[in-house]
Amino acid sequence: MEKLFIDTNILIYATNPRSDYYKKARLKLSELASQYEFVLNSQVLLEYAKTMTVQKKAALVWEQLEIFNEQFEVLPENNDVQSLWQDLSKLYQIKGNEVYDCYIVATMKANSVSNLLTNNPKDFDVYSNIINIFKLREK
Repeated sequence: MEKLFIDTNILIYATNPRSDYYKKARLKLSELASQYEFVLNSQVLLEYAKTMTVQKKAALVWEQLEIFNEQFEVLPENNDVQSLWQDLSKLYQIKGNEVYDCYIVATMKANSVSNLLTNNPKDFDVYSNIINIFKLREK
């Protein structure tokens, strides 16, 4: 089964009933679950925790992180990821907050993952020649 990297925003929407995208995110994940194995990296878990501990009680966030660890493969991050991240950063002239999305792409490529689900496709458009971008919603 092919793998699909899940961006942080998708996890936030899918676990926050007050989000405008809650139903859409849950439906999209449900639709894709039979076709793809969902994966993420530790950066996504950190970003999720940072955002959600501001909005929810921390204990609930830690419980959700445990669920993510059970449901999703957390891709390894090693020297290959670090090296590829630096190469991609130079190649695509990455700067500022773009380094985080570049690190996601490096993690994906180092682990032979080509598919990404996000609600921020513009953040990854520069990589559209090396990854497939699945959008939560069509604009």
